[in-house]
Amino acid sequence: TTSIGPGVLALVPWILSRMLAGDGGGGGPQADWIGFHTWTQQFDALLSYSTGILYGEVALHAGKLAFVSMLSAPVLASAFALRRSALGLALWCGGAAAIAWCFLWPEAGPFRTDVLTIGALTGAAVSALLSRGDRNRRVMLLLLALSAGLYFGSPMGINWPIEQWYIYPRHAVLLLALAAITPPLVWAPPSWEEQRKAWIARQGAQGFRVLSVLPGMAAAVLLSGVAVNQFAAFAERAEPFREIIGALDPEPRLLTLMLQNGDPSVPYHPFNQFHSYAVAARGGYDPFLFDNPSTPFVHTVKLPHPAWNQMHRFDLAAHGPHYDHILVQGPDILRNRTAPGLSLEKVRSSGMWTLYRVREEPAD
Repeated sequence: TTSIGPGVLALVPWILSRMLAGDGGGGGPQADWIGFHTWTQQFDALLSYSTGILYGEVALHAGKLAFVSMLSAPVLASAFALRRSALGLALWCGGAAAIAWCFLWPEAGPFRTDVLTIGALTGAAVSALLSRGDRNRRVMLLLLALSAGLYFGSPMGINWPIEQWYIYPRHAVLLLALAAITPPLVWAPPSWEEQRKAWIARQGAQGFRVLSVLPGMAAAVLLSGVAVNQFAAFAERAEPFREIIGALDPEPRLLTLMLQNGDPSVPYHPFNQFHSYAVAARGGYDPFLFDNPSTPFVHTVKLPHPAWNQMHRFDLAAHGPHYDHILVQGPDILRNRTAPGLSLEKVRSSGMWTLYRVREEPAD
């Protein structure tokens, strides 16, 4: 409460102002919209929003391995504590079989995240509820339930009174992380209190059960290696943008045509709004910054520009005269483009970016 409360209170005046103004989301009350995905869609997307975010065959299998390892952690840890019992052996074998089965699945399609997630959450809940008199485990159960509620109960996006997208996907990692650290079930007589407090050292991680941690360790190593390689490759593709920033005039009026936002490293759009770095470094005006009524900072005067999702409709005669520089991100659609009274001077081409300076031609 003490950490979340101030942040929530700070948003109240903003949300109220948008509601009273009637223009949140850019369309007013007539554009009210809140979009929910079905539980099936949310289960299917849980992997891609958490450990399955990287491209590549190795990343796919390592992501699935990490996914199952995190979800099955409470069950396997409970099997540690239930040493020399049929239930403990059954828990361990079931969890290990789930991880092995997951690793052998060749494609993302058959990956039953619904079965795995429901089973893991149920196991964690039973584990916490059966931990007699242990307040910490019950608090963890509450946090786990809260994270599951945030993921499965939140919408994908809202349009009014504020505009926000990708709401529930942002809680996928939180759900997995809390599931992984939920304390295990420890069933021991009260007289074993000291053993109960040190269950992992005295009762569990011995013999063949130590092998349970190997899949999780392998997933962590593989994912880390893939992430390092892909981030390094992304850095090489992004490095040329530094040359573009260096070629900009101070405080420019910059219009960026974002025609290529994707990258081979991740299935999202890491180059979207990359032009913000140029404004941060050189200052000036960018029509796509704060171009949203849902934000508390807006431009008092907006220069003409194409819509953010229709950059190909750029018109040199209508938009060009208002800017000092035009930056093309992706295919150079301005090559040989002309307009009455204007000329484009190519300043720098580096990587996927081409920078032009707009010059006014003297009238005849």
